Amino acid sequence: MFGQHFDPYQKFTKAQYLAKISIFKQKYKKNRKIFKTLPQAITAPQMFGTLDVATNDWTDGIFSTLWRRSHKKKKGENLWLVLDGPVDAIWIENLNSVLDDNKTLTLANGDRIPMAPSTKIIFEPHNIDNASPATVSRNGMVFMSSSSLTWEPILGAWLEGVPSQHAENLRSKFDAIWRQSLEFIQQNCVPKMEMLDCMYIRQAIDILMGLLPSNTDEYQKLTANHISHYFVFAVMWSIGALLELEDRAKLEEFWRQNASMVPMMPACKDDQTIFEFVARTDTGAWQPWSDRVQNYDYPTDSVPDFNKILVPNVDNVRTDFLMNLIMKQEKAVLLIGEQGTAKTVMIQGYCSKYDIEMHVTKSLNFSSTTTPGMYQRSIESYVEKRVGTTFGPPAGKKMTIFIDDVNMPTINEWGDQITNEIVRQLCENRGFYNLDKPGDFINIVDVQFVAAMIHPGGGRNDIPQRLKRQFNVFNCTLPSNNSIDQIFKTIGCGYFCSAREFTGAVSGLIDKLVPLTRQLWQQTKVKMLPTPDKFHYIFNLRDLSRIWQGILTVKAPECTTSGDILSLWRHECTRTISDRFVSQADRDWFDTALETLVEEKFGNELKSQMKKEPFYVDFLRDPPEPTGEEPDDFDFSAPKVYEATTIERLAERLLEQQELYNETIRGAKMALVFFKDAITHMIKISRIIRTPRGAAMLVGVGGSGKQSLTRLSTYIAGYTTFQITLSKSYNTSNLLEDLKLMYRWAGKDGKGLV
Repeated sequence: MFGQHFDPYQKFTKAQYLAKISIFKQKYKKNRKIFKTLPQAITAPQMFGTLDVATNDWTDGIFSTLWRRSHKKKKGENLWLVLDGPVDAIWIENLNSVLDDNKTLTLANGDRIPMAPSTKIIFEPHNIDNASPATVSRNGMVFMSSSSLTWEPILGAWLEGVPSQHAENLRSKFDAIWRQSLEFIQQNCVPKMEMLDCMYIRQAIDILMGLLPSNTDEYQKLTANHISHYFVFAVMWSIGALLELEDRAKLEEFWRQNASMVPMMPACKDDQTIFEFVARTDTGAWQPWSDRVQNYDYPTDSVPDFNKILVPNVDNVRTDFLMNLIMKQEKAVLLIGEQGTAKTVMIQGYCSKYDIEMHVTKSLNFSSTTTPGMYQRSIESYVEKRVGTTFGPPAGKKMTIFIDDVNMPTINEWGDQITNEIVRQLCENRGFYNLDKPGDFINIVDVQFVAAMIHPGGGRNDIPQRLKRQFNVFNCTLPSNNSIDQIFKTIGCGYFCSAREFTGAVSGLIDKLVPLTRQLWQQTKVKMLPTPDKFHYIFNLRDLSRIWQGILTVKAPECTTSGDILSLWRHECTRTISDRFVSQADRDWFDTALETLVEEKFGNELKSQMKKEPFYVDFLRDPPEPTGEEPDDFDFSAPKVYEATTIERLAERLLEQQELYNETIRGAKMALVFFKDAITHMIKISRIIRTPRGAAMLVGVGGSGKQSLTRLSTYIAGYTTFQITLSKSYNTSNLLEDLKLMYRWAGKDGKGLV
C-alpha cells in the first residue's frame, strides 16, 4: 500500500504482543529461510548470469542461482529473497517480468523461470528516489519513517537486561535530559556529520555497556555515584561526540542550566570543560584526562622515525579510551576530523597494542576508484577457510580491518555510494556472496572494523546513513594551542639537547620557536584562504609537522649559533608554507609576518642574525675517495649533511652535478642554466625527495624545467627516475602493472625511486 504510514512501534498490551508473536511463529518460523543480496554491489552479469557468445555457454549469476534453488525447496518451506540496498532504474527494471503478473524471471539465454509459490521478494532500500513508476506500482509499499523509531523503545529494550534497581535509575536520568539535549544540538549547534536520533541513543548505550560490568555480581557493587557519572559520560560522548569545541561549550552551558544534570557533572576549574574528565571505574569519581597522560621521553641516543612519533596528550589518550570501550565489545568505530588531527595515527597506535599471536590488523585505503569487487577481493585475501562456507583470519586469530578515507569512493549517477554498500553488508550480515561460486554465501567471522574519514561537506562525500548505523562515531577536534605547543616542545627540546652536542644558544631558542611557529601558521591560515584560483591554499597541522621534521634533520656541527637555528627555522617555514603561494604579494606578506613575529619575540638583535634568504641542502659533500683498505660493506656514496650554503656555491655545485649526470646517464644530456629561480626550484624538489613520504605536484607552463629539474634532483639524491609513458591505449591495467614494477624496485630491492 504505497503512501500508507505504518508505525511498528505503537504500544500494545503484553497479551496483544504475545498473541502476535505466537501467530508469527506458527506461520513463518517453521521451515523459513532468508537470502539477502545486495544488487548494487555486483554487476548485472554477476547478478543474473553471463552468456559466452563464442561457445554459447551460460553461467548463472547470484540471483538466478537463488531463483532456481527456490524450486528445489521442500513442500511447506518458505523462501524470502531480500534485495537490500539502494534502488536505481537499471537493475530493478530487469526484474519487471518477475514483479508483474507473469512472475517469471527471463534470462539472456532464453530461460524463463517462474516464481515458486513459496517464494517472496522484499526490497529494503533507504529510499525510492530513483525507482520508476512501473516499479512502484508493482510493489506494496511500507514506509517506515525514522521519526517513528524514537529513542524510548531502543533504550527500553536495552534496560530489560539491566538489573532493575539500576534500570529505573538510568531511565529516569534519560527521561530528564535526553530529548531536550537532542533538540538543543539540532537547533543551536552544527554536528560535523548528520546522524539520525536512533544512532545517538545506540551510541550512548554502547558506551554504557563498555563502562558497566559484564556480570551480575559486579553490578551489585555499583553505587549511585557510578551510575550517575557513567550516564553523564555516555551522554557527553554520544550527543556531544560530533561537535567542535565551540559547540561543546554551548552544550555544556545548556546542561549546567538543567537542575537534574548539575549535581552529576564534574566541577571544572579555570578553562576546563566537562569533556576533559572521565569517570573512574573503581570509585566512580571524576578524574581529569590530564592525569592519565603519560610523559613522552625523546630518546637521546637515537633519532626515532618522525612519522611514527606519537606524543601522548589529552586528545589521543581520550580517543584511545573511547575506542577501547567500543572495540572490546567487537563493535565498529569511525573517527572523523580535519586533516592532521591524527586519526590514522591514533588508530594505528591502538591496533599496535594487540598481541600479534592472537589478533592481527589489516589496513585498506579507499580512493575514488575503489569498487565493490576490489573491496571484496581484498577481504577474501585476508581470510582463509575454516569449515564449510565459514572463513576467518588465519590460525584462528581475530582481525581488525582499518579502512582509511572510507568516504572517498565515488558517488554514481544515481546518488549511491555502492562501494560502501558492500562495506555495510559485511558489517551487518557478516559476509557476502561468492563471486566465483554464485549462490554460495561466505560467512566471515572474528573480524571487526575501524574506519577514519574527513569531515563531510564542502565537496567531500558523506557515507550512507545505513553504514553510519554500524559505527560509533567520534569527532577528532584540533588540539588546543597548549596541546600543540606541548607536542612540538617535547619533540624539539628532546632533539636539540646537550647529549647531541647542541650549544645552549641553540637549544635555548627551541622552547620559544615552538609557539612562534604555531602563531605564524595560524596567521597564514586566517589570511591566506582558498579561492578558485588559489584552491590549494589549505593549511593544516601537517604543515607544522613538516616544518619541524625539516628542522630536526640538522646536526650539531652545522648549527652552533642563534643565527643558525633562526635561519634554519626561516628556511623550513618558507619551504613548507611560502612555496605554496602563487603571487609575489603573498610571499611578501609571509616574509613580513615572519619578521614581525621574530622581532616581537626576540628583538632586533636576534632578528639581525637571521639570514634574509637562507638555503639549506644536503648534497654539498663529495663522496669519499677509495683507498683500497675499506671493508666490503663500506658506503662510497656522498654523505648527506644538511647545511647552509649560498646561491653562488649552489650554482657551482649544480653545474658539477649536471656534468656528472651527463657522463652517467647516456642519451639524456642536460644543458641547464642555473639562475636564481632555477636553483630555488631545485632546492624545493631536492628537499621533498629527501624527506620520508615526501610527495610533490609541480605546476607550471611547458618548458619551465619541471622534468629536467626533477631528473637532476633524483640523480643527486642517488635515486632512480621512473616515468610513466602515456599513450592512447594506456589504461588502469597498465598503471597497475607500472605500480607493481615500482613496488618491486622500491619495496623488494630497496632502491630509491622517484
